[in-house]
Amino acid sequence: MISVKKDFNSIPAKLLTAVCSDLKTDAILKKGKHKYKSAYYGAGCKKELESLYHNKCCFCESDPSPAAFWQVEHFRPKNKSPKKSPYGTHEGYYWLGYEWSNLLLVCQKCNNKKSSHFPIADQTLRLNSHSVDFAGNIIFLITDTVYQNEGHMLLNPEIDTVEDYFIFKPNGEIAGIDPEGRGALSIKLYGLQRERLVLGRKKIADDFFDEIKEALVKYNLSEINENSLIDILNLKFNTLRNKSTDKTLQYSRVWYFLYNKFEIFAREYLNTQGDLDLVKARFQIFIS
Repeated sequence: MISVKKDFNSIPAKLLTAVCSDLKTDAILKKGKHKYKSAYYGAGCKKELESLYHNKCCFCESDPSPAAFWQVEHFRPKNKSPKKSPYGTHEGYYWLGYEWSNLLLVCQKCNNKKSSHFPIADQTLRLNSHSVDFAGNIIFLITDTVYQNEGHMLLNPEIDTVEDYFIFKPNGEIAGIDPEGRGALSIKLYGLQRERLVLGRKKIADDFFDEIKEALVKYNLSEINENSLIDILNLKFNTLRNKSTDKTLQYSRVWYFLYNKFEIFAREYLNTQGDLDLVKARFQIFIS
C-alpha cells in the first residue's frame, strides 16, 4: 500500500449528472433500502481510479490477474456491517455511496476480505447518520473533521500517510509498526498477508540477489575480475535506486525497502560474511 494524491474536487462526470444527484438523494431518504447503481459509482469512476492507482489495487498493489477484475470499493461501507462483526456493527454509511472521496480501486480478493467491516477506535464515536454543516448542507467529503474525529482504524491511502504504518521483510511478509495497531489491523482486514502476495513480494528480492550471488560466485572463482564485479554491482544498485521511487511498479513499496533497508535484505540473502561485507561496502560507496 502506498499513499496517493487524489484531487477530491476533480469529480468524474458520471457522479455530477442529474441522475446521480437523484440517486444520492434517494439513498439519503431511503437509507439502507436504496438500490445503489454501480454504473455511477463503479464503472463511472473506474477509468479515473485506474489512472490514479497506476492500474494496481490500492491495498495490496497487485495487478489484476487474468481471471479477476477491478472493483470500486467504498472505504466507508455503503451497506451495513456483517452480522456479529468483531469490528463493531453499523447500518452503513448510506449517504457516501456516490461520494468521490469515498471510492477506491481494489482487487476482488481485497474487497471480499474487507467486506463491510469498518472498525473504529471508540464505538461511541461512530457516525450513525449523515452530518450537516452550519448551513444545513450534508457533509460528504471524508477528509472533513467530522469523519476524521470518528477515529477510523483502517488505513486509507488517499488520506493517511500509509508508509508510516508498515515495514516489509525479506521473506515477503508485511508487518504493522504503529503503536495504535492500525497497520496490523489493516493487514488483517485487507488480507495483505495472503500467500500469493507474500510470494510475489519475496520474488522481487529473490531475483535481485540471485544475480548478485551469481556474480559473486564468478568473482570468487576468478572467472571475472574485481572491476567487472564492481560494474555489475553498480548496475544492480542503480536499477534498485530507480525502482525504489517508481510508484507504478507492482509491490513498489518492497523496492523502497530493498533500497533503503539494503543491509537487512543483504544479510538474509548473502551466505558468507566475506560476500556480505564486500557488497555492503560497495553499496555504501554507491550511495555516498
